[in-house]
Amino acid sequence: MVSGTLYTYPNSFRGYKCAIAALYSGFGLKVVEVQAGDKRPHVPSFESSDKKTQLFESTSIAYYVANDQLRGTTLEDKAQVLQWVNYGNETVASAVASWVYPALSLVQSTPELVQKAKEDVKQVFQCVNDYLKTRTFLVGERLSLADISLAADLLLAFTHIADESFRKPYTNLNRWFLTVVNQTNVKKVVGEVTLCSQAPVFCAAKHAEHQKAMAEHATKEKKAKEPKPAKAAEPAKPKAAPKKRG
Repeated sequence: MVSGTLYTYPNSFRGYKCAIAALYSGFGLKVVEVQAGDKRPHVPSFESSDKKTQLFESTSIAYYVANDQLRGTTLEDKAQVLQWVNYGNETVASAVASWVYPALSLVQSTPELVQKAKEDVKQVFQCVNDYLKTRTFLVGERLSLADISLAADLLLAFTHIADESFRKPYTNLNRWFLTVVNQTNVKKVVGEVTLCSQAPVFCAAKHAEHQKAMAEHATKEKKAKEPKPAKAAEPAKPKAAPKKRG
């Protein structure tokens, strides 16, 4: 059986793509979670059990651990799967991150940039919603890597910023997203998905707390990796003088 190890951050939507694809295909994937201070050059990354295959970036890893059913069985299906995977990776993930991270106070932004991100996410939602008017899944009549990958790219939007009022116009997209995330293999990796009830806004105080926590974590990581000073050898105790015999 083909197998290997995925190195990914905890709760990473990019890592989710790979783990879900592996479950569907029966690929023996071991998942190792790494922390933010890890010096690994690429995360996520993959290494096969025989050490012959090393990959980085979620798209290539997910494609490798998938099977033909997920990748598409015809040339047309394969092309459409790649179309949606690339669209999600290049367009969707960027738009979502540009709104989610400032909303969660993880990064600073400007009102103009956040508003542009909102408009970009609306365009994404409208694009996928229109496409799904007459379709249950993105490619063919069953779930494919296109659905797995795009749903993962949209996960942060649905759980953090796309509240009920934002989602309301996109009934086809909502139906599709809930169908995908409630699949058994998806739930095994992601767990129960709770949709956003109210979109947060940037909070300077929360951002300052986050920055402080990050700095403290970096300091602890640095100290933990510093070599400990060698323990000084204790001076030898002087031997007691021999007792004189009278």
